[in-house]
Amino acid sequence: MKYKLLFVLVIACLTLSEGCKNKEADNPRENYIKNIIGKELILNDNLMVKGEDSCLYANELYKPLKIVVYSDSLSCACELKLPLWKIRFKELLRNNNNVGLVFIINTNDISSVELDVKVTKVQGIKLYDCNGVFEKNNDLYNDSDLHVFLIDRDNKVLLVGNPLDNHKLFVLYKNLIDRLKK
Repeated sequence: MKYKLLFVLVIACLTLSEGCKNKEADNPRENYIKNIIGKELILNDNLMVKGEDSCLYANELYKPLKIVVYSDSLSCACELKLPLWKIRFKELLRNNNNVGLVFIINTNDISSVELDVKVTKVQGIKLYDCNGVFEKNNDLYNDSDLHVFLIDRDNKVLLVGNPLDNHKLFVLYKNLIDRLKK
C-alpha cells in the first residue's frame, strides 16, 4: 500500500514538473517576444524606395534609434494608422530628434499608400517589400501587433509591440528612447 501511494506521488510530481516545463512552450507569443529582443532585424536591398523617400533613406536608416513598422499584404493602407503614427511620433520626438520612423509595406497597391502618406503628411520613410522578403528574413510572428520594433543603430531589437493602441507600451517606448538619448 505504501509503495502504491509512493508510486502515485512520484507519477504526480513528474506530471506536474512536465506541465511546468511545457507552460513556456504553451505561449508562443511570449516566446517570440523573448527571442526577438536583441536579435538583428534584416533590412536588405530588396526593399524598394519611391520618390522623395530616396533622399531621406540614408538619413532615417542611420539614425541611432528607429521604429520599424511592418505591414503585410493582408493589411490595407488604412491599417497602417498613419494619422495616429503622425501624432505619436511627434510625441516621441519632443525630446529626441535621433529617432527614425521606417514603414516597410508589403503591397502591390503602392499608389494607395502614397496617397495616404501625402494626405496625412506623416514623417518617416516608406520601403516597399512586394515579395515579402522582410517577413521571411526576420521570421515574423503571425500577429500584426508584433510587427512594430524599436531598433538600435545596429538594427538590434530593443522593444517589440505596437505602441499606438497600448498606452503602457507607448510609455515604455518613450522612456527607453529618452533614456538612450543620454
